[in-house]
Amino acid sequence: RLWRQQAEGRIDIVADARRVTLYVQAGVPAAALSSETYDRFEEYLLRHGKLTRPQYQELRSMQIEGSRRVGAHLVGVGHLKPNELFPTVRGHLAEVVAGLFAWETGTYRYVAEPANPDDIIALEVETPTLVAEGIRRKYPMPRLLARVGSPSSLLAPCEEQPVPLEVLGLSVEEQRVAHLVDGTRSIEDVVFSTRLPAQTVYAVLATLLACGWARVVVRGIEGVDAQGASAGDNV
Repeated sequence: RLWRQQAEGRIDIVADARRVTLYVQAGVPAAALSSETYDRFEEYLLRHGKLTRPQYQELRSMQIEGSRRVGAHLVGVGHLKPNELFPTVRGHLAEVVAGLFAWETGTYRYVAEPANPDDIIALEVETPTLVAEGIRRKYPMPRLLARVGSPSSLLAPCEEQPVPLEVLGLSVEEQRVAHLVDGTRSIEDVVFSTRLPAQTVYAVLATLLACGWARVVVRGIEGVDAQGASAGDNV
């Protein structure tokens, strides 16, 4: 919704002791602050081999706030190449956003407060693409089943589609899933027709639902397991 409205402001997302503050500019994430140690920029750099352990420990002791500031410092001391700076801070922001899709509960609050210009990171992807990637990476099969329905469920395109299919960043194979969503084919039929793994098909369908591109018209009621197999699949 923020993307469609090209909104600018701050979203505070809270679950138990976890807190992420996400700033959006023209509806696209532009900066993030997180209470999670895993989300720190220096942790991201260490995981991706951009920092050695001693460099990481030295950086932690300096308590520099903000990925752009941390990145600028690392470029200044020669730990990060200048041409690596912006791709790295963009990758970190995208990973923090994707990590939010692992949360199953929480609350959010939107405030019309812009980010500090010194903290803004210009992502090169649209928000719906980030939604698709978050679902693809963070939704396990049981959660996809709960969201979309069993293999006998039917989905259809919404009459008004606020998010164009082309901005979801789907592969050619994943786009075939969307084109088969017509209200007559069950999810099981779509899996059979595309020959894609069930989890891939379910992730695309969950993305289409989240973005308002599709809706569930008939929700199947048969039992399925964590891999998306129905009770009759072994008969």
